[in-house]
Amino acid sequence: MDLKSINPYVYAMWDEYRTLGPDYYQETSPKTLAEIEAEAGAKLPEDYKEFALEYSCFDAIPRAGTDLFYCAFPNQAMIMYTSCLTPHGASILQSMRSLRRPHPVEPDVTLRLPDGVVPFNAGRGHSTIMLDLRPATHGQVLFLDEIKVQNFGTPGYDWDNVGWVAKTYTDFLRGLGTEEELVARYHVPVKS
Repeated sequence: MDLKSINPYVYAMWDEYRTLGPDYYQETSPKTLAEIEAEAGAKLPEDYKEFALEYSCFDAIPRAGTDLFYCAFPNQAMIMYTSCLTPHGASILQSMRSLRRPHPVEPDVTLRLPDGVVPFNAGRGHSTIMLDLRPATHGQVLFLDEIKVQNFGTPGYDWDNVGWVAKTYTDFLRGLGTEEELVARYHVPVKS
């Protein structure tokens, strides 16, 4: 994968992000990817695995300004932002385990995200990019606007809270841009 040719601004964010040190940037190993697949019970998309092994992770660097993306929710499309674009594999595995097991304080809450997805973030109240591993939509990139402390699929916390971002992980990378670029391309508002 040539990240620089896919999106030179994302490449610049990644290049700067990897200099922040091990608290932020860690390599993603084939073993970790295999653990994610075992936890999910499905294979990861090949383009994401290629990215993870070559680049591992990146996050928004505000001065780059390319941390926004198009997202189509069931009732409205918007330009969105999340504080966690693509963390390293160990962080993704930790997020999966956290959101797929009983909540430590609320034991009746057991699955806080849709089944068949890999979340990139696990923080309560935060949003998360998700890789779709369900057979009919495998490889698509989705977005959950808020992680709630309730079971996914209960009233007020279901597929209406999930938006479609891209057909592939590569398309997700390609589609990251500035507010001006994305509003001009899609003619939809930016979530405030």
